[in-house]
Amino acid sequence: MTPAKPESDLDLFARIKDGKIIEFPVYRLHIKNRAHPLDWYTPVKEMGKEENLPPFSYQKRTVELVGNEVIATYTTQQYTLRELLSQLSRSTDLLPGTESQKPKIQDLDPALVAQIYKLVSEYATDKLNAFAQERGYDNINSLTDYRDSMFDKFRIEGLRGFQLRDQIWIALTSYFDQVMAGVVPVPTSIEEIDAQFPAMTW
Repeated sequence: MTPAKPESDLDLFARIKDGKIIEFPVYRLHIKNRAHPLDWYTPVKEMGKEENLPPFSYQKRTVELVGNEVIATYTTQQYTLRELLSQLSRSTDLLPGTESQKPKIQDLDPALVAQIYKLVSEYATDKLNAFAQERGYDNINSLTDYRDSMFDKFRIEGLRGFQLRDQIWIALTSYFDQVMAGVVPVPTSIEEIDAQFPAMTW
């Protein structure tokens, strides 16, 4: 027989009314502080919760009422580029009325910097693929394959994709070289990344 789990102030509950969850999350500590009867609340059964998550990830919680049980299901999600940059921004917020300071590259975990660079590369590739798809190509590589086409339209579009891809990688490489050298501030928003891109026009 499995021993009963000891009570904790962080035990998770929900409040149900007319077959719907009307309050969540509620912790045992909240119930104690409210001096409510415990049977006003339904214990939450947690499924898939992990303690040791992969780097740069979090668990997304989904709650649903199944019969008379409240089930919380957890799925592991990787932080997006926007979320990681936003975290850098929040970590440098100061008191109201004081001047915000950008994080310094030497103060950041090298693994975090590498992850941001990886996500920026994926972000650039997604933008290039979307650009190619505007003219019906599968992706940027499919577009650039046409730069030697005998057909003028395809050749011109393929050359444009080829030039744009080079311009973007040159700009991003130069930008991150400057970030790593401490010449320009560490980016804390997606808009700062977008500002490095040339005009993506045909």
